[in-house]
Amino acid sequence: MKNEYLSDEELLRLIDEVEENAMLRAPAYLKQKIFKEIQEMESAERMPARQSVKKYQTNIRRQLLVYELKVAGLVAAAILMLFLLPVSAPEEPPAVPEESYGQGSGFLYHWNEASEKMLQCIDFTSSAILHPDEFFRQFQYGSDTDSDTGE
Repeated sequence: MKNEYLSDEELLRLIDEVEENAMLRAPAYLKQKIFKEIQEMESAERMPARQSVKKYQTNIRRQLLVYELKVAGLVAAAILMLFLLPVSAPEEPPAVPEESYGQGSGFLYHWNEASEKMLQCIDFTSSAILHPDEFFRQFQYGSDTDSDTGE
């Protein structure tokens, strides 16, 4: 194995040669570039963190606004559904005796009927939106079978 380090004599000779001949020289722009980067770093450290805090607060406010708009839209949709969904009084008495409902059976029965109608409407609408081909195919086949049975 060869020794990778210079001996003391070789090292001293190299130092003398570099000092006399100025073998390596840094680029002229390097000093200015280093000072410029130091100034930029110092100015960035001196710059108040308020700007980053303002950006954070703006981001949080934007997220809050989006959330508020979503909630407002859902509330508006719920109120709209309350007024637009048809709710009618039942025409016949409940099949279950009134004693099983307890106090306020009329209200519970009407509430149950209204919620069932609302669920049917939601199911009808969602099936039309999610699976339009199957949904409309159901009505096409239904009309064909109705005309056949009408003989």
